[in-house]
Amino acid sequence: QEAKSRSFGYYDFGGVDAEKWPGLSRFKQGFGGMLFEYPPVIDIVYRPFMYAVYNTARKIL
Repeated sequence: QEAKSRSFGYYDFGGVDAEKWPGLSRFKQGFGGMLFEYPPVIDIVYRPFMYAVYNTARKIL
């Protein structure tokens, strides 16, 4: 409602994953609009040891 009252041309609801969250995906798609598909994100690793530490910490926390 806030975006509509401000006359925004579009609003990004974020990602849609119909397999993991079918209900949420249907809710978002119910607003109409267009679905954009972006390529997957990849990590370019410059410091492999620090990247391993980061990934381990992310799994623990």
